[in-house]
Amino acid sequence: MYRSVLNRTKNILVVISTHGNEKIGQEVVAILKQRGLDELFDCLVANPKAAKINERFIEKDLNRSYPGARKSLFYRPVAK
Repeated sequence: MYRSVLNRTKNILVVISTHGNEKIGQEVVAILKQRGLDELFDCLVANPKAAKINERFIEKDLNRSYPGARKSLFYRPVAK
């Protein structure tokens, strides 16, 4: 569980638009909201700049960021 920005405890965080040109996450969230289920989750747009211009990514592909190859210039440990 985590605290949402509205200071409510929620169990689900839906992360959408890691790639700005992939709209399925936005479509699923819209359907869930239409069905009144938005009280159960928060939504985070992972790559809002790319989503806004409908491009896969802006500077680098976020698929390569979790957490990355240890010898990569972009590698950064996420947890200890």
